[in-house]
Amino acid sequence: MLGDSWYTNEKVISACDRRGFFYIGGLKTNAIVYPWGHRASVTQLARSLRPQDLHSVTVEGKRYAVFVYEGKVSKIDNAQVILSWEDGYDADELPFALICTDVSLDPVTVLTYYGKRWAIETSYRYLKENQGFDQYQIRSLKAIRCFWILQFLTYTDLEVQRDHHQFSTLGEVLHRERQAYWGRLMMYAYGRLKRVPAKQMLHEFGLTA
Repeated sequence: MLGDSWYTNEKVISACDRRGFFYIGGLKTNAIVYPWGHRASVTQLARSLRPQDLHSVTVEGKRYAVFVYEGKVSKIDNAQVILSWEDGYDADELPFALICTDVSLDPVTVLTYYGKRWAIETSYRYLKENQGFDQYQIRSLKAIRCFWILQFLTYTDLEVQRDHHQFSTLGEVLHRERQAYWGRLMMYAYGRLKRVPAKQMLHEFGLTA
């Protein structure tokens, strides 16, 4: 299973383990590891490394400097953590951190597998930025199902409008909907200003003058 750092936690990883899945996911830099018998955050570990502690790998034509740790990770008994710097190690930059519960995999394989998430990320970016779901952060199964229902309903509505108005792209539909929304909002404000004081109007919109 592949996941980003939002889903990387003991509950998700344990659920994967019970179902016979390995987990590869992003790891937050405040996660706790125990390199060389010492407790440290991923950030502290990265800051303590020397260039000779890392080795170089090539993943789909890109070069990475990587460091691999295997052991306890926060509440997870055993996993490997891969710290990677694209285009070489830089002591002033924090690495991209991955956790993998299959400790038999080498860093190239782990990074290659995780790279398959890129298509997922680009679709998420479209849904979040263009359809306004950027603040929807959830973990429960019920919430995830509701999220996808909302996504598909929104997408279906846009497709129906695109076909009805004979637009070429969904982007054109979104632009039309935003313009219509602001138009309705302005007409509402104009109508309200004829009937209520300006201060009350600002209060209704949660604004101050």
